[in-house]
Amino acid sequence: MGGSTVLGFTLANPDRVSALIMSDTTGGYSNPEIAELRRTLAPAPASIDRAFAPGFSKRDPVRAFLYREINALTLAANQPAAAAQQNSPAPSPNLGPLLDKKIPVLFIVGEQDQLIPPPIIEAMHKKVPGSQLVKVPGAGHSVYFEKPEDYNRIVADFLQKHSPA
Repeated sequence: MGGSTVLGFTLANPDRVSALIMSDTTGGYSNPEIAELRRTLAPAPASIDRAFAPGFSKRDPVRAFLYREINALTLAANQPAAAAQQNSPAPSPNLGPLLDKKIPVLFIVGEQDQLIPPPIIEAMHKKVPGSQLVKVPGAGHSVYFEKPEDYNRIVADFLQKHSPA
């Protein structure tokens, strides 16, 4: 959800974006390679438990509970839009403005992401020349939630290198 929003904003307003961070998302972009990877690597319907790295719920039950509650609220609030998108999926965005402007892009993926597995993010990374890819060990689909210290360090380092002076 968030990836499509941030990529859409970046493509519509490339002059207003100095750097882009894509966390466990393709932002709605697809091509034949990514579509095939999705079909073979992530064929099961998304479920909240597949969002976590294996064992996360047992290691941190309080945070897992909080994530489930936040997710339930988010899904309820976005239900009409999600239903509309499922019935009429948006076309894959044209990455031209992102590539033309040479906006620095960082892709972050949890090594154990079962919803959008690392090979899908790797394929997206290959579509954006000069982009960076960081795989976070021990994290599933929501690196920022499962490994917040690692995530914040990765993001801070990237933004420090690419922030306007």
